[in-house]
Amino acid sequence: MPKVMFVDDEVGILQALKRNLHQSGWDMSFVDDPLQALAQLKDGHFDLVISDMKMPRMDGVELLSQVEKISPDTIRIVLTGQPETESAIDAVNRGHIHSYLLKPIEIGHLRSVMEAGLKVSHEQQRKKAMLYALARQNNGLKTSIESTLTKVSELQNSLSQGGFEHIVSTFGTLLEMLHASVFSQPFRAGLFCRKLIAYLGLDAEFALQVYYATLLHDIGLIGISGHHQILSEATLINIDRQMYEQYPIISSAALLDIDGFNMAQTFITQHRERYNGSGFPYRLREDAITTGAYIVGLVTYADRSLDDGGSAESVKSVIEKLEYSKDRFYPADLVEALIGVLSEHFNLRAGERIHWLTPDQLKPGMILTRSLYSHTGIRLLAKGALLNEKLIRKLSDYVERTKLELHLGISESEQTSE
Repeated sequence: MPKVMFVDDEVGILQALKRNLHQSGWDMSFVDDPLQALAQLKDGHFDLVISDMKMPRMDGVELLSQVEKISPDTIRIVLTGQPETESAIDAVNRGHIHSYLLKPIEIGHLRSVMEAGLKVSHEQQRKKAMLYALARQNNGLKTSIESTLTKVSELQNSLSQGGFEHIVSTFGTLLEMLHASVFSQPFRAGLFCRKLIAYLGLDAEFALQVYYATLLHDIGLIGISGHHQILSEATLINIDRQMYEQYPIISSAALLDIDGFNMAQTFITQHRERYNGSGFPYRLREDAITTGAYIVGLVTYADRSLDDGGSAESVKSVIEKLEYSKDRFYPADLVEALIGVLSEHFNLRAGERIHWLTPDQLKPGMILTRSLYSHTGIRLLAKGALLNEKLIRKLSDYVERTKLELHLGISESEQTSE
């Protein structure tokens, strides 16, 4: 409830104000002594102080100047019987007063002026609270980053020694530091990632970077307080959400000094971005998001949506969510590929037999059953593309120019004979 103080040495005026404003809903104090008014202000904050100009012992300008020193955020208004505008303005300037009102004043106008002043007071307090919260957030973010970098020093040492086993074992240790509700199946997303990578036939080095990013994408949560870890994303308030949405950046920063993780860092930073621009931390959209980041985001999204046991009901529910996410959160062709992986993994339907052919094994008339990606994750051909001599020749030229292996997914039923 807004707190308002009226100061006037004439008790009759104070009683009239009290009588006319008693239904306003404000917490009001009526004081006939300026010194008593200052004492009350020192005991508690007032949003608005309205003072008469002419009073014994202390006039309104001096009183409101003292109010500013005690409580700078308090809105200060003076009532004056001086009709000369210059005199009133001079008083406002000398006393750093927000506004002046000429007596006699109609009660409806007074109420309007008070409401406007209280809105200004509320906005000042809101901005002050936001600045305070942002300052705390920045300090917390700095502490989080420092904490994260300290806690992943073991991971960095292990990675510098080389060997995939070090990555897995150290990552498992880091996960144990987190609240159990954050990771129900630490390596299940990694399993889905490997299956999806095989399904798509991605370049080996690119695939390895995607897999590493999948395993390490949530390291930044170690540096976020347990309070943020256990909250669901739907229940995060603005300040909590701003802190939470920094964790992909923190996760990526943890790998900054490790050689050979450049692509993985990008995938980690972007893995919570969404195709329609609704993700975080940078609100990227569509082609601004790398394919590797889409894959990491997609498999971890599916993992978070599954129950611990991967029940049939849970899997079907996840597939429904994935269907909804097509070209909203993730590119439709990647979503379809993951649905195929999950369906086969959980035996929801028989998997189709895919032949992975090199360009020299292709024949005109074949149809791609899986989108084709370059070694850097750029989609070269979409699923369903009909191969002709020109396309096959371009694919062969690409292999010759890049010196990379390239495999295209062709289903058994769609191969052509000599």
